[in-house]
Amino acid sequence: MTNCVYAGTFTGSGSRASPSVACPGDLITFSAWVVDSGGTVTIMNTDGDCNVTTTTNSVSATPQWTWSVNGCSDSSRGQVCSVAFELPNPGTYTCNFTATVANCPDNPIQMNLSASATVVGWVVSNVSFTGSSEFNVLQDNGSGPYSAPHWTPTNSSPVLYVANTTGAVTAVFAVAAPTNFACSQLYVRGDGSGGLNIPATTCTVAGVTATLTANFAAPFANQVGFLNPLTINWKCSGDGINFYDAGSSTNPVYVTLTNPATANLFRTVVHLACSNPGATTSNTAVANTWALFAGRNVTTWGGTNLIYYQAGISWANNVTNVAGLLSTGNGQCNAWRELLESAWLANGVNSEMATVSTVVNPGSRIFLVKNWVFGTPTLTNDPPFNYLFLLNASNGSMVGVGNYGDLQNGSGAPGQNSATPAEKAFGYHFIQKLNNTYYDPSYGTNYTGAADFQTTAVAGYGEINPDNPNTNFPGMMELGVTQVTNTVVIKIVP
Repeated sequence: MTNCVYAGTFTGSGSRASPSVACPGDLITFSAWVVDSGGTVTIMNTDGDCNVTTTTNSVSATPQWTWSVNGCSDSSRGQVCSVAFELPNPGTYTCNFTATVANCPDNPIQMNLSASATVVGWVVSNVSFTGSSEFNVLQDNGSGPYSAPHWTPTNSSPVLYVANTTGAVTAVFAVAAPTNFACSQLYVRGDGSGGLNIPATTCTVAGVTATLTANFAAPFANQVGFLNPLTINWKCSGDGINFYDAGSSTNPVYVTLTNPATANLFRTVVHLACSNPGATTSNTAVANTWALFAGRNVTTWGGTNLIYYQAGISWANNVTNVAGLLSTGNGQCNAWRELLESAWLANGVNSEMATVSTVVNPGSRIFLVKNWVFGTPTLTNDPPFNYLFLLNASNGSMVGVGNYGDLQNGSGAPGQNSATPAEKAFGYHFIQKLNNTYYDPSYGTNYTGAADFQTTAVAGYGEINPDNPNTNFPGMMELGVTQVTNTVVIKIVP
């Protein structure tokens, strides 16, 4: 009679196309051939990573593994016995078994078997934020919006959403190693900070990449917000039950109170609108943004100072719009007005431009912003403008003028990141009006009206000297000025 003999080797075979390589949750099968045994076959784990228990032709389970031993049947080739179990986590496993064939005509025989299998890992490679309430954020340098993907291992771009709406993501995952496998199903979930989670969702798998498209499980809070950053810890699973780490992504996420009403969604504009968070009403959103201007130390989102009339730079070399202010870092009053207006519009708040000038001959007369020291007046023929005031004749600038005539330039009034702005003599000044209050972002000050502006900001006013224009001081523009009194000589429109 034929003895009970083990034939062949114990080999690992993944349940997918590539032997011994599987996705998390795939059923791994190891088979042993036993020739001409007439008895019972028992396969059990002796050591290694597989952690199966002893069985005899039955199906069982442990908290970590799902496995079975198939019943052996007589055939001309003998019996085929196999162990099948799930490896849920990435890694390479070596499984050592002992196969015992009992009840044979001869003595029972024992065979030591060994095989290995690799379960591939996945890692997030890029993340794009989407959804109907997601708005493009523009780069401050004027090169256009931050484009998707918004996160990669070497890049983290800002994202903008509207309060009380639900965002969405498209995330791509790549196989960590190896690449010689085929996998048809993968579950992914994202555990986000602040409860912004992505529920477990089946991915589309193509080759060595998997793509998740899913909505957040909950909407953003119904208030202005700044998630700095929103961190999403990604988890992958082959069976939707056992999840393992697949990397994390981090992005600064801004949340506006309502749909933005401006095209100037530069990153710094959005930052000024949202980085002082918590507002649930438009009035609070206005106040929170204005608080960032009132300190006279406005910066870009990255912390670079933005300056109102930097020392040594004349009005002719200062930009007049928000795009120029953000790209150069230095701007006139209209650029600052537009920056404040745009930040309010990002939260859906409309305001209007207001123009400051003299009551008489607006634009032709000038007003001097504090502070100035008035000396002895030398003009006597054009009262009340008896103080000689000199500017650069070519462009009316203070820059490069060492002698201002009967006046001396005093320190202040301070502007944004500028203790004493380079220009302090104006025909017009532009500010922003909202709810009957006038906001002056250039100086971080607000006013109730023209009289308040004059008291707070104006040292004097004047006009071109009609007696000696450009005569006594070649190359200079000669003006006659006077100190302001209780009479209101300033107007604001509207």
